[in-house]
Amino acid sequence: MSEYVPGTCNIGEQERRRRYRIAYAAFALAIAYVAVVAAASVPAVLVLGAFAPLAVGIEWYVQGRESFCVRLAWRGRFSFGGDRGSVSDADARRRDRRHAAELTAISILAAAVLTAVSYVAVAAV
Repeated sequence: MSEYVPGTCNIGEQERRRRYRIAYAAFALAIAYVAVVAAASVPAVLVLGAFAPLAVGIEWYVQGRESFCVRLAWRGRFSFGGDRGSVSDADARRRDRRHAAELTAISILAAAVLTAVSYVAVAAV
């Protein structure tokens, strides 16, 4: 998408690519962290430290996929390349914030599930 749509789209292609780069870096960090914990002689519970980079990675990936920035939504803003602006309509801001909360909740839940699966896998080794 290339234009603001309340509760659906508030970022353009440039912002989407940026979110993908950050998501991939966070995923790489989480994978490396779990691998180190699995290979080291440390308690498996340390795998729970992968939750934070997984949550960041998932949220930023979902934001890129959805063309929707959670932070901009909470601030009542949008960004499409050089076109940045404010959302003046109160209903549109509510829709944006509701969608932002949904994306964050989905990301946290997915990160919790992946962290639990990682813990079970490392504990079994």
